[in-house]
Amino acid sequence: MKKDELIGLITYVICEDEYEIISLNSLEEGKGIGSSLVKETEKVALRNRWQSSAMTGYLSGMKSN
Repeated sequence: MKKDELIGLITYVICEDEYEIISLNSLEEGKGIGSSLVKETEKVALRNRWQSSAMTGYLSGMKSN
């Protein structure tokens, strides 16, 4: 993996004080990339006091292989 190589992408929307993850993609499966992206998104949400949607809670509970 190169320093600036794109290996994953997460997109989310914010509506007032709630956010929802719309898409989550990683180019290398089983390495925890998706889980890391979700965790970082949750940190941003916590700092901004956003409430998570049901889908975000579901994704957070997923374990990487």
